[in-house]
Amino acid sequence: MFYASENEILSNQIYAYMCGLYPNLENVDIEVIHTDLTEDNVFGWTTENNDQNEIEIHNDLSTEDYITTLIHELIHVDQNVRGLRDDEKRENEAYKLEKRLAKDFMKCRNALTMEKVKRLYPEYDFTNATLEICY
Repeated sequence: MFYASENEILSNQIYAYMCGLYPNLENVDIEVIHTDLTEDNVFGWTTENNDQNEIEIHNDLSTEDYITTLIHELIHVDQNVRGLRDDEKRENEAYKLEKRLAKDFMKCRNALTMEKVKRLYPEYDFTNATLEICY
């Protein structure tokens, strides 16, 4: 089960994308809690309790930072399932992948959105059209 307290559509899109890359994510319960993490000086973190993973994510992030942070934390959930406990290895892996995966996610998300636009307006030629940001 995956549950997000806010940004449900975007969170579920990211989760679905990440499940395609990390099938282990479907084997655990994940709850995303949006909260003020200003005093902690972090964008997010993950805690594990048996088969439940709780992701706390800062409640005032840009869309780009939100995507990158949730992807980073979902990598940590996969690491929990795989039993990777070494903090240095965990962070190295998550930081190595987060930006590339976030960029790929945005491309996929924009491509799907463009296909919807083409279906809605078949009378227009969108051959060379691209979307910069989709919400």
